[in-house]
Amino acid sequence: MKSYKFLASAASLLMAVAMVSCDKENNDDDKILSNHVYFTTEGPTTLVQGSGMTVDVHLTLSQAVAEATSFELTASGEAADCIAFDPETVTVTAGTNTADFTVSLTDNVKLTKEAVAAIEIKNLNEDAFDVRATVRLSVLPAAQYSEEEASFAQAFQAANDVDLLSLFGDLTLAGTIEFPGGGNLSSFTEPTTINLSGTSSIHLNPASTMERVIIDMTANPMGMNDYLHDSFRKLTIEDKEFFALDDEDNFGGPQLMNLINWNENTNETFKTTISGMVLDFAPDHKTATVSFVTEGENFYLNPEGEPFVDSEGEPIYMTWNDNRIGFEYSYTAWDRNLEKIVGGDPTAIELLGYGISAHPGAWLGMSSVLDDEWLLEEDGEVSLYCQPTGVIDFEAGTMTFEFPFDHADQYGYSRVKVTYKLK
Repeated sequence: MKSYKFLASAASLLMAVAMVSCDKENNDDDKILSNHVYFTTEGPTTLVQGSGMTVDVHLTLSQAVAEATSFELTASGEAADCIAFDPETVTVTAGTNTADFTVSLTDNVKLTKEAVAAIEIKNLNEDAFDVRATVRLSVLPAAQYSEEEASFAQAFQAANDVDLLSLFGDLTLAGTIEFPGGGNLSSFTEPTTINLSGTSSIHLNPASTMERVIIDMTANPMGMNDYLHDSFRKLTIEDKEFFALDDEDNFGGPQLMNLINWNENTNETFKTTISGMVLDFAPDHKTATVSFVTEGENFYLNPEGEPFVDSEGEPIYMTWNDNRIGFEYSYTAWDRNLEKIVGGDPTAIELLGYGISAHPGAWLGMSSVLDDEWLLEEDGEVSLYCQPTGVIDFEAGTMTFEFPFDHADQYGYSRVKVTYKLK
């Protein structure tokens, strides 16, 4: 009798285990069979109010649908109320897995500062679908010239017969980045040409005088804001091969990401500017060269503008270059990182000592630009290096730039060419 009861109990236990195992397999199958939604775009993701700019977005499902399926589009974030979709409800037809739509800005909501919006699906059937990748949009307020700029330009035109107002506000641009490839990460192995478009906001620097005119690119300088943001993300929080690899032996990236709650799904604001661009006019003032290279050692700076120092009192370098394109970065994850460092957090301080931070400048613009540091031609290889040049031609109505640039994972410089159309 005891043997029978034991065998019966054992059989019940085995059946229970089998049922749990079966349930687990079914649950795993449910997760595997869930249809994933991916939002992607190949163009710029920055929109300027009043510019008429749009962003074309591609929706892709991991599996084709058996019957036509519609998704009602919506947006989240500070700029959500500014976002308009065409169409508002996008439909994936039966037997396919893709659909396209366009994002633009509404006219009824005016921003006073940059804001971010992320594309989402309203009332998503979470039993059947989940969103695995979205598109985050940077929305900029319309930029116009100020009364001070107008007054300065009027005086300058009276003295030199040149209309500086043609420089101020939002200027349209077109350009390319010739990328050499050769990186270690899969995102950067292949050479490619990246198109630049959109607008930059350009304004008079307050330090300008009639003898020394200085301008600032206060939004999307060189049309590269989205490219820089995308490259930075791929080098850090989207890099599952190295930086963001979830492995107990991987020191650096995972510790920083956990410390400041920073990952590929956190909503961050990324902004670039170039300040202090000095114009050197020709004698007839019809043309001018533009200086936009920052010279001097590149340190991590505290909120007072002083370099952070290591345990031996030596300044901590952000990059080892001493002349670079004058991009300045504002990034919310770095704000949190900086707060930890200033507050004395030992992990943040240790990581900074190893050059691991959420500061975009530690990953972008790695080599000096006034001299060719890659020296590929000496090894018989193709070099894209060029001397940085900036020229304004007021009669032709153009402002053109050409310069080298690199980031932390490429072989050689990229060559950037940008042309602005003056107003």
